[in-house]
Amino acid sequence: MPEDNTLKALEGLWWKHDNGVHGTISLSNTTDQQRTATLRGMREASGLDERQVDLAPHTTQVFALEQISREASDSDNRAGGVRVEYKGPHGAIMVTGSLANESEGYSANMPFWSHES
Repeated sequence: MPEDNTLKALEGLWWKHDNGVHGTISLSNTTDQQRTATLRGMREASGLDERQVDLAPHTTQVFALEQISREASDSDNRAGGVRVEYKGPHGAIMVTGSLANESEGYSANMPFWSHES
């Protein structure tokens, strides 16, 4: 049976409780093959930030939200979105996100949902 190589997309939204909140996004390759994912920080006014990531089999890479989305670095901007795209079967790349301000003890999950492309 041939592998499903259709484009998959996962989208998540973030909201910063205050200026001290920082975020992380984790990408995990659950397969036996190298996978490439494209991360896009979605910005209303300025288009998209984009980054390609190569994931070795059965590995996880963690990124600061500010590495993916320039808008997350802007202290005046408290909300935004991230889109992750990859080719392969559903679940080949798992995406999780979190937000935290350790000095206040604040933390929140950043859920990602499948979005049909």
